[in-house]
Amino acid sequence: MTCSRESAALSLVSKGIGLRYCLLENGRRQIEGLIYPGDVLGLGAGLSFARQSVAEAATPMRLGHLDAERMEDRRTREDMMWLLAYENDLLAQWLATTGQRNAIEGISWFVHHAYQRALQADLLTRGAAPFPFPQQVLADALGLSLVHTNKTLRRLRDRKLFRIERGFVHIPSLPQLRAVAGL
Repeated sequence: MTCSRESAALSLVSKGIGLRYCLLENGRRQIEGLIYPGDVLGLGAGLSFARQSVAEAATPMRLGHLDAERMEDRRTREDMMWLLAYENDLLAQWLATTGQRNAIEGISWFVHHAYQRALQADLLTRGAAPFPFPQQVLADALGLSLVHTNKTLRRLRDRKLFRIERGFVHIPSLPQLRAVAGL
């Protein structure tokens, strides 16, 4: 598996939503995570053993660069360690989802995850979370075909677990969605 390298500079996302993925040799991609305000890009950059992901904006984004001098500060290093631990936890969730959840559970998990990340970033509008992800992103994140993703989304919509319209996801009952996602 080969992936493109991000810039060696650390960048703090201050606005926008994106995704992180790895390109496989056959041209397919594996979505590895979502990017929201407060996330840092490039944490593994510059490490010779680190495979780097591609970061792509799903909405217009604003990035701020973190300078090397700031990294000398003990508090900043502690914050970076916390971010690395958080990223590791998120990656473990993604791995469990792609490896063990079926399509219904996986898509429910993805929708819930996007909602929670938007909530943490204070991006909810009238209870709805931005959802700028086309069906191909869900398929690539979960290792599903686009046809299977479409059919599963339709079944979940029919169960009224969530509604995606105009780039936002509306979730009538978070506990019900969490239960279907296996959370």
